[in-house]
Amino acid sequence: GLSSFGKSETARFLDGSVKGGLTYNLGAGNVISIGAGYEMKTPTANAVFVSPEMTNEFCANLKNEKIFSSEFGYQFATTWLKANVNAYYSKLSDVTEWQNFFDDDINSFSYVSMTGIKKEYYGVELGIKASLNSAWSIRALAAISEAKNTNNARVRYMSSAKPIEDDNFYAEETVLNKNMREAGTPLSVYGVTLSYSASGWFIDLSGNYYDRIY
Repeated sequence: GLSSFGKSETARFLDGSVKGGLTYNLGAGNVISIGAGYEMKTPTANAVFVSPEMTNEFCANLKNEKIFSSEFGYQFATTWLKANVNAYYSKLSDVTEWQNFFDDDINSFSYVSMTGIKKEYYGVELGIKASLNSAWSIRALAAISEAKNTNNARVRYMSSAKPIEDDNFYAEETVLNKNMREAGTPLSVYGVTLSYSASGWFIDLSGNYYDRIY
């Protein structure tokens, strides 16, 4: 049964990770690197409870988060130019997320736990620094990425307005979040900085552009 006080049950997870990488110097300032990893990650404490304010019951279908990650990098360096390009791809499965909000339709807080989420993160990052002469230099960066859900996850809603004994205390559904992007961060970033350094003066003029913020 549900309980809003006292010690909760114990959730046990076995996690771990393995990672590997290789860097090879091609000479003449050219370096390439590759890497890959796999991790089984325990769900975070702030996501495992249905509603820590009301009950100490765990979310349904709790599992280890599985993360596959890979990356490729290329670096080029001379006395006046440094450049690097990095590409990455990560795939996550069995992700657990939790949030709450005030639902005007039911005039109470609604607690939302989502399990079985699958995600993909991938993109390309570019950075360049060039010395134009002894006083002037320029830096440029660009990052074009994707971060999205790739399936329709399971969701459980709980209303603070209903008593725990109510048969409708929980509502379990499928949330249609496939292809929805991660919120709160730009997925496209561009920047350029022009720098002047001479006779004790250091002046930077910078410009940045952010796009695809969901």
